[in-house]
Amino acid sequence: MGRRVLLVQSENEAAQTLARFFTDRGDEVWIAWDLGQAAALLQQVAPELLLLDLHFPGDDWLGFLRFGRATFPNLKVILTNKHPDLQREIIARQNGLNVFLRQPFTRRWLERALAAVDTGTLLPAQSMFSSRVRVPTLIKISLPFLILALVVAIGGAVLISRLSLKSGQQRFDRQAAEAALKGAQELESEEERLLADLNQLKNAAGLAEALPARDTEKIRRIVLSLAMSASDDAAAVFDAQGDSLLIMTLPPGAAPGQYRYGSKENEAMLQFIRHLLSDPDNGADGGGAGLIVAASEGYFFAGSPVQGVDGKGSGVVFIGRSLDRLAEKMRDETQAEITFYDLEGQPLTSTLFTGGEVFPLSRSQPEQMLKAPIPKNQTRTLTIGGLNFTELLIPWKSRTGVDIGVVGMGFSHAFWLGTGRLNQVDISAITAGVILLVLAVGAYVVRRRANPFQSLAEAFSQVAAGNLDVKVEPKNDVEVAFLARSFNRMVAGLQESSLYRDLMGRTVTPEVREQLRLTFSSGSLRLEGQEAVATVLISNIRNFTVLSEGADPVRVFEWLNEYFGLLVSTITSFGGVVHKLDGDTMLASFGVLPAPRPPQESALIACQVALEMMQTIEELNIQRSRRGDAPLHTGIGINTGLVIAGGLGDKDRFYYTLIGDTVNTAQRLEAATHDLFGASGIFITQATFNALGEHTSGFRLDPQGLRALKGSAERIMIYRLLPAKALPEIQVML
Repeated sequence: MGRRVLLVQSENEAAQTLARFFTDRGDEVWIAWDLGQAAALLQQVAPELLLLDLHFPGDDWLGFLRFGRATFPNLKVILTNKHPDLQREIIARQNGLNVFLRQPFTRRWLERALAAVDTGTLLPAQSMFSSRVRVPTLIKISLPFLILALVVAIGGAVLISRLSLKSGQQRFDRQAAEAALKGAQELESEEERLLADLNQLKNAAGLAEALPARDTEKIRRIVLSLAMSASDDAAAVFDAQGDSLLIMTLPPGAAPGQYRYGSKENEAMLQFIRHLLSDPDNGADGGGAGLIVAASEGYFFAGSPVQGVDGKGSGVVFIGRSLDRLAEKMRDETQAEITFYDLEGQPLTSTLFTGGEVFPLSRSQPEQMLKAPIPKNQTRTLTIGGLNFTELLIPWKSRTGVDIGVVGMGFSHAFWLGTGRLNQVDISAITAGVILLVLAVGAYVVRRRANPFQSLAEAFSQVAAGNLDVKVEPKNDVEVAFLARSFNRMVAGLQESSLYRDLMGRTVTPEVREQLRLTFSSGSLRLEGQEAVATVLISNIRNFTVLSEGADPVRVFEWLNEYFGLLVSTITSFGGVVHKLDGDTMLASFGVLPAPRPPQESALIACQVALEMMQTIEELNIQRSRRGDAPLHTGIGINTGLVIAGGLGDKDRFYYTLIGDTVNTAQRLEAATHDLFGASGIFITQATFNALGEHTSGFRLDPQGLRALKGSAERIMIYRLLPAKALPEIQVML
């Protein structure tokens, strides 16, 4: 036999969906569109099941619910909504209603809601996303552009490859010619610089006199001064007989002026010396140039004879540049890898052959290149370290026509193989066609697919501006409905976060906040106030008013933020809740939130926290003493007993707190610490002592006797709380 069902819905579509479901089951269904009509039908048909929409404006929905349940105590109620409304759901739970059904109303969830209301159990969390997205919007929008991108990429690759093959060699020839010109200019400039330094050296005052006298120390000073000022890498001086008077070279990596000295010449140097001394006119034009290896290093040298005071040759001087440094400089100038080959084709230094692989020239190749009537550059291809290089070989002659060697300039294929110069007509036509096609398809797709998301964008803007009451209507389109429900769920989460932030501020850990949410949602904890047994902790800074009177207000706030920042984190790490920070006073509780705890547990945790706070305050005071700040002596009072817990305030701003005699006693107990202690201290009441039970052995509890606390005529037993292993206090009488 079917049941009588009253549907009170604010939307026709939702009402019709529910009516079809219950009619198919054989139930009798009545529909009301407002609460006045619903009240009349309620008395007329005496329904067994009521499905009420939570979104009726104002508080009339709650009055209607109370009226219906008072009139028909056995009336079963299912509350429906389009989107979560945390505050109304909490109010409904406080009135004993626990079955909520959200749109879309599917048969599966309707059956589960009926089972829950019949058995009096809670309905599991309803999925917000009951529809599957068969083809995501992202694919729908992206697929046309992906196809276009593939077409453009394939066409561009074919075109670029074809044109690159044509222009690659031309680009290489042009870059090689430019690099060769720069390299030749650099070598010519280096030779001119060496000859200028050489001319300055051979005409240096005192050198012509020091050579015949073989005054090596004077020669060293003259040469060293000029070589350092000119940043030369090597210098050498020989007498008229070709004997070495000075050879100095700058080792690789050495600081300027850190020359290495020697006196042993090699055969190549001796041949150069004999050549310069064989003809008195040699060096008249400034000297000659060549390559010489000294101390295992290659040098580009310029040399010239020195005329004595009698007009005869008194010796020979050389100035040189390290081939390693010259190669690095040329590489920076030309962007090519540089190799210097001697007249036998052997590489003297190279920036290309750095991995152990060396590719010398044939012995005859340098001579063929240098002796040709018209010297021409040559090229060869090398593979080094898996990379292909083309090396341009350039004949190297001095400005007087003397053969010096061969310069190799290596270019990586990855460097010079580029896209080439594309055919402008082809590229322009393809580009114009692709742009027009992309614009046309893009405009069509975006217009068809993006317009439904406009309301979502506007809703997000309102949320960003702080409006958490905005909701988005789910559309027929599956993807848009999916996003709308996701958005509504997000806003509900923000509302929930805002609510619990108002309740507890930010003084609880995420775990405590989540447990608090579950506790409120289940109806175990109510906002209108309820009695509970808890342990209350109140702390206060001694004489803080006097301490802060002469201080800068900004400084005072810095002190308090530092102080509370440490203590609040200590309390929350033990699962406690800070209810209020009032000036230099703090109120915290244990045993009510996030879930009720027995007094023995809450008292134990509160005592542990208090001792931890004292340790933290001692460490803070040490830091303050180092800064020159006064210590913050703190009194703490702990009491266990019955409290009234609930939310205070109005709908716009309220917070969860504790009131009652237990709280007042803890406050008076904290005030007593100021009278009995010279510094920081903790008092607990007999109630907390009793609640500790067997845990009292874990602390040192010094009885202070029966005392009447300020503001109360009743005498209570109090104890001073200390760590179990604390040293006894010794009072010294002077």
